[in-house]
Amino acid sequence: MKIKIQKNFKEFKTMWEKTISKICAENTISVTKEALEIKFTSPTNTLMCKFRLTADAFEEYEVSDDGENINIITEVFTKYLKNCNKELTLQTISSRLVLMSGKKIFRMGILDEIEERPFKEPQQYATGSDCTLNISDLSEAIKDTKLMSEITRMFLTSDKLVFKSSNDTDEVETELALIENKTTTDETVNIKTEFLEQITNPAFDTIVLNIGKENPLVFKCEKEMILYEGVIAPNTGE
Repeated sequence: MKIKIQKNFKEFKTMWEKTISKICAENTISVTKEALEIKFTSPTNTLMCKFRLTADAFEEYEVSDDGENINIITEVFTKYLKNCNKELTLQTISSRLVLMSGKKIFRMGILDEIEERPFKEPQQYATGSDCTLNISDLSEAIKDTKLMSEITRMFLTSDKLVFKSSNDTDEVETELALIENKTTTDETVNIKTEFLEQITNPAFDTIVLNIGKENPLVFKCEKEMILYEGVIAPNTGE
């Protein structure tokens, strides 16, 4: 296998450093004829995500018909990726994954196997109502709710989305502007703020949230050749 990414390198690097590197100690990079895909589930099974880059997103894409599953230590890959700039070539040679960027070459070991965690396609959980908003607005709202509590309470009505958070004495409330809102009923869910932070990826402009009463929060970010989606389990302790 040998693949090179340049035009979409920033999106790949941002996704890895912002989200993937913070969830699991080990990861599998799956490369098929159609796409590079990474599926990961947090150790507590409260966050499941999928990141997908189609083959067209790469400047060079040489993959066998059977594809490859590359098991790696996340921390090691992250360390090398941070030192890569503008482009990245990944190549498997024997039992190693080689990262090349300009004149830099990093070689790291590939694991024979890693612990498998349960994973279901995120859209199977999308039983609530969809709303679309800007990533930048979501990020700002999270900064506010983070001041108060580990939990963000989300309220979606037919005309607005509101985030609330409180501690013993104080409360913050932020109304978010919506690009599109498909709800016909009031929906609410409590979500850990740290997970919301991890899904606000600046590589994307907008995000679709599927909110249902005490259902998992389903999110989806998409642009040409790139898909990022996942599920966050509701917090039922507050």
